[in-house]
Amino acid sequence: SMINKNNFFDIDNKKCGYFISKIDSKDLFILKNLIEQHFDNIIKENYSHKGISLDNYLTNADQEKHGSIFTKSNRVLPKNLFDIAYEELKIFKELKNIFSDFKITDEEKLGYGNFYWRLVRPYPFKDVGPMHKDKWFWDLGSGKIDEKKLKRYKLWISIIGDENLGFKFVDGSPNMDLKYSSEFRDGMYKPNFDEKIVSNKITSLKGSQGTFILFHDELLHGGDILTNNTLRVSIECTFTTKK
Repeated sequence: SMINKNNFFDIDNKKCGYFISKIDSKDLFILKNLIEQHFDNIIKENYSHKGISLDNYLTNADQEKHGSIFTKSNRVLPKNLFDIAYEELKIFKELKNIFSDFKITDEEKLGYGNFYWRLVRPYPFKDVGPMHKDKWFWDLGSGKIDEKKLKRYKLWISIIGDENLGFKFVDGSPNMDLKYSSEFRDGMYKPNFDEKIVSNKITSLKGSQGTFILFHDELLHGGDILTNNTLRVSIECTFTTKK
């Protein structure tokens, strides 16, 4: 199995806050296909000429259009693709076995769980936001859950890229009381955090494609800006379980 109940001791333990493992090759194949299908649909809606794929996106697509096309709401899997992932992925089957009340959150208020991917271009592009704890976003009003009854976890899976997976985090940060400010951007209040405060404590996640990190709502993390020449693709969701 990829994950079991005991792994949640590490995640729930604020001195650690995460667990790293790998999905199996069939899960990786399913996810890559679902993302490619969704990506192709988005490209068809925005480009009249064909011939843009994930493989050649950096050379064949108009990079000026990137930000307006690949907004967060456009990167949430549509319901038909989400349903396939929810039913077929072994990682979800294992999580449903561990938690009878496993539920993927719907921050975008679409009426179903939000499983969304990221398309991150290498430097000089800066397609990553500042480091943050997910809890900060929820505290600032991105979605609502009953915090007395439920706890949140995040699952992040690497799908395409190099062995530097483009995810960075701070070990034990759920235990750290860190100050942040907030600003209004992309139509919502978002946290702003000065990474210099933790610069000597940051770990970059390394591994092969299919590596995942499952983490506590209060783990400080963010995207790494990579100086290679390939796109990286990851997919993630938040889920809740009863406290």
